[in-house]
Amino acid sequence: MKRYQLHQAIGATLVIAGLIGLTGCFGSWGRPDKPPGTVVWGDPATLDALDLAATRTLGVQEVFLAAGEVEWNGSTPQVRIAKLAPLRGQMPVTLVVSGQWPVVLGDSKAAGTRLAAELRRLQLDAEARGLFPIGVHLDLAATGNLVSYAQGLRAIRGVLPKPLFLSVSVGRTSLQDEAVAKVARAVDYSVVFLYGQRPGQGEDTKAWDFQEVVRNVQRAEALKRPYRIGVVLLGTASHRSAGGDTLESTTEMSLRDLALNPRLKLEGGFTLEGLDREVYGFHVEGATEVGSWKVARGDSVRVVGTGPTYLQSLRKHIQEVATPRYLGQVFYRLPTPTERLTPTISQLGDALAAQPPTLDLLLSAEALDRNSQHWVFKVAIENRNDERSDIAMLNNNFVEVSTDGGLLGTVQAGAFPRFELLRKGSDKVDIEALRSPERLRLYLPILEGAGKLETGPIEFKPRDRNAQITLSASFLLPDGRTVLATPVVWTPTPPKAK
Repeated sequence: MKRYQLHQAIGATLVIAGLIGLTGCFGSWGRPDKPPGTVVWGDPATLDALDLAATRTLGVQEVFLAAGEVEWNGSTPQVRIAKLAPLRGQMPVTLVVSGQWPVVLGDSKAAGTRLAAELRRLQLDAEARGLFPIGVHLDLAATGNLVSYAQGLRAIRGVLPKPLFLSVSVGRTSLQDEAVAKVARAVDYSVVFLYGQRPGQGEDTKAWDFQEVVRNVQRAEALKRPYRIGVVLLGTASHRSAGGDTLESTTEMSLRDLALNPRLKLEGGFTLEGLDREVYGFHVEGATEVGSWKVARGDSVRVVGTGPTYLQSLRKHIQEVATPRYLGQVFYRLPTPTERLTPTISQLGDALAAQPPTLDLLLSAEALDRNSQHWVFKVAIENRNDERSDIAMLNNNFVEVSTDGGLLGTVQAGAFPRFELLRKGSDKVDIEALRSPERLRLYLPILEGAGKLETGPIEFKPRDRNAQITLSASFLLPDGRTVLATPVVWTPTPPKAK
């Protein structure tokens, strides 16, 4: 759809909504209702490579774009505008302004009027850069001064052009402040962050508890104002001392790197702790490097985050208690390529789907050499979507090579850190299995999304002219389900005649 067509379509929607009547307006603003829909939040860097046309097919209706930060000179605000650029594909954007609302502020209404002028300047700058803003969202820290904040918001709302929605972030703990009702009435809708934690916040299990989410949804409903629910996607890894103090944390980490580090031992009991979230703990057995960190023996690395299965369950819990005031979820935020603890946009699509998320596995074999004495081949497993397996260090997460009419010889495991040689009908590793192996299990502690892993050369010594090899795989999912790859029966292609 061309830009002028999109403008016309959305403009027509607003006009029709405005004709519904005063019952469809917010207070005295004379504005149409905010339509419901799923929203993703990102900054120019994370949104730059995003195909918004494909994103829309996932059910995403709008983008929250980190566009500026408010700075204060006494009681005078100024918005420092980010370097904005057109997005790939047309989609309405809400311009997000971060910062804080001062605890001490003389004239809140005057400050709000001045901030409204800055927001108007931000809107015009975004439009000049090819964006189509339909709203402004204030993501400001205002704890302890919500009355002043509400006064400023009412002033902003009175000055901003009516086609521009005004929304505001509300923390879950602020729902217990009586003044939050004034904030909710001063804007078109609120984004109430009820699940997950943003970087820099100390870990709080209540932030991930579905039952706590339900209680807070009921508190948001009690405000009798439209709202969206903020859901933090970002996974975080923290480096903790032997005494349990958090020394540093990051969103830029990979579970695979942690699972493959021989000096990190996966701690038991983590699955019981993460009933409504993902939690992994690694004990440092010896000094090593984890990303940019230098960790000492006795330290630990803790990973907390979420995934599509949890997000599906969260949506069901919300729907059980929400009324039409609920406008949908705002997912904070899309990850950068190095933030591999955070669900991707593809995984978010899986979370919004009706079916439980799973891996998309493909097994294959490739002949490297073949003669009458032996076959030499390699095996590959490919995960064709962004879902990942759970971490399993012992008897799960493997690719199996089973032979008929021969025995296995030399094995080079390649990308697989561990393998076992076995006999048919037994998972026992014994002398007979080592001398006459008929099966090979190649173990992975974790299979990440969208990738292909290969073995090195594997030797097979056929004893039967009808010899063949069967490939299979089994991986554990984060929710406890097991996914099995479609088995592949393989024989190498005979060499071409010279």
